[in-house]
Amino acid sequence: MAQWTLIDRQLGKIWSRKRPAPTPALDVVGEQAETVRLSIASMEARLDELKSLSTDFARLVRPMDDFLDRHPQLQARLAEAEAGLQRELQLGRDLRRERDEAAAAALKATDEAAQSAAALARQQALARETEETITELRLALSSQSEAAEALRRKNDDETERSRALADECGALRTQTLTQGQ
Repeated sequence: MAQWTLIDRQLGKIWSRKRPAPTPALDVVGEQAETVRLSIASMEARLDELKSLSTDFARLVRPMDDFLDRHPQLQARLAEAEAGLQRELQLGRDLRRERDEAAAAALKATDEAAQSAAALARQQALARETEETITELRLALSSQSEAAEALRRKNDDETERSRALADECGALRTQTLTQGQ
């Protein structure tokens, strides 16, 4: 482009020059030949520019053709990647939901364990109290059994003594009756 501008300026200078008064025909032919030569040089420069432009365009077109050829493949890969991303996002949502459910279940289990531990502690305290009561009752039973045994023995002794007294009374009565007759 810069070359065209330069050539156009040179041609403009040549054409804008004041022309000398008519000279012999040979001078006119020389001027015309010079004008033709400059025009050809200008056209040659423009043709070189077109050739360079064509090369530049080919360099631009080749990657674009490659891109257009690969575009459907790239779109397919992009669609696959998007589908994979959607699957991964869904998997992430599912895992977060499962994690939240597991956390809720763990919290519920922890609460139940705490309640069970508290109930166990209450039951253990009640069992200790019951054992103490049972121990006290056993001691009382043992003590009362001993007292009952002592009373039974005393009763047996008293019964024996009563029998002995009754026998003695009977013998005395019999003796008194026999003596009184």
